[in-house]
Amino acid sequence: MRPRGITFALTVAAALLLVFWTVTRIRTFTSLFVAHSGIVLTQDQVASSHNASQPQPRTRAIPKITHQIFHNWNDKGNDTLPADWAVLRQTCIDLHSDDDDEWQHMLWTQAKSHDFVATNFPSFLAIYDNYRYPVQRVDALRYLLLYHYGGIYLDLDNGCLRDLEPLLYYPAWTTEFLSGGPLNNNLLGSSAKHPFFGILVSALEYYGPNDYFMPYITVSYTTGQWFETIAWERYHQTAQGQAEPLYRILVDNEPTPPSAPQGPHGPVVFFSTGRGGTWNQWDNFLFAWTGAQYLLIAVLVAAVVRLLWWRGRRTSVARRGRYDLYNTFMGKR
Repeated sequence: MRPRGITFALTVAAALLLVFWTVTRIRTFTSLFVAHSGIVLTQDQVASSHNASQPQPRTRAIPKITHQIFHNWNDKGNDTLPADWAVLRQTCIDLHSDDDDEWQHMLWTQAKSHDFVATNFPSFLAIYDNYRYPVQRVDALRYLLLYHYGGIYLDLDNGCLRDLEPLLYYPAWTTEFLSGGPLNNNLLGSSAKHPFFGILVSALEYYGPNDYFMPYITVSYTTGQWFETIAWERYHQTAQGQAEPLYRILVDNEPTPPSAPQGPHGPVVFFSTGRGGTWNQWDNFLFAWTGAQYLLIAVLVAAVVRLLWWRGRRTSVARRGRYDLYNTFMGKR
């Protein structure tokens, strides 16, 4: 084959690879916002199923441990919780204080978290220490804790409205907003060493060094909700027919104080929601504004596309006119 043919073949191959890579990334991204795999349950259904099966014939899958993480980014070494988060945390402790099988309520500070990773996941420690954004460590840690110990993870802006016992009979579960979108990682439950959390732990090392330039995208893809959702779908694809589907429990995405048993979109059975958003950066607000103004943005984009098309057509017509004039002048027409 001539050098020119080789160059052409390589160019075509590179173009096809680029198209394949682009299509794959687009499919992965769009899958974050469509219906997800697994079995969806409302909090009401979880509570009703538990009450209807008393005395409980099922085997409890998740140990009686709650995990919460407090890394004080603004005042390192100060492990005193903000007052509102301390109140929310205490609701979970109080609701389980009379349990015969005593619950453990673990609060993971920066120092304890680092020691845990160094002891149990030493190969991951370098990535953990070198995350660009502190919230990536908090995200990664929740997956490591649930894989190692099992239990229920709650963000500190979540409290408890009732005993969490009914949630312990599902081997692994995540939460999803009633309004849809990617899965949540602020409320999670799992037995120890569950394969889904094994996928998350393994993927942390693969995605860890990646930086997508914008904070929100970097966090979401390397440790956050997008990362979790991709792993969730991968688990269900590989385990299809070989393992039981996992559970998605619906939660409200509006603040719900402990005194309000009814959220804006339905009954709130297990969890209350307080002040959050502590990791938000400039692009969080950009994406939030974009989502709120999507109709206006769509109209503007359509207008710009229309303007570019009109200008391109006008330029093309003008060029054709000049070409016809040239041919006429040269006696070709």
